[in-house]
Amino acid sequence: MHQVMNPKLTPAGVKRLGKYIHRFDKRQWEKVSRQYMKEIVFEKFNQNPLLARKLLRTGSSPLLEANLMIDIGESEYHIMI
Repeated sequence: MHQVMNPKLTPAGVKRLGKYIHRFDKRQWEKVSRQYMKEIVFEKFNQNPLLARKLLRTGSSPLLEANLMIDIGESEYHIMI
């Protein structure tokens, strides 16, 4: 996991690292993933003050993130961070 937390690594680089994961244990990931995601999101805004200001300007509005590969996570089954 330490390689993934490298601040010089791009999202594409993290995706490439995923190809080297063997014996993935989904149950173990479910136990730790929320904490890792919180840390990653915190660092994203901690390292980019402009993005942090934009985020703060949204107030209490609900935020959704989408891309072309996956849905936007609106269902009741998605984890809210």
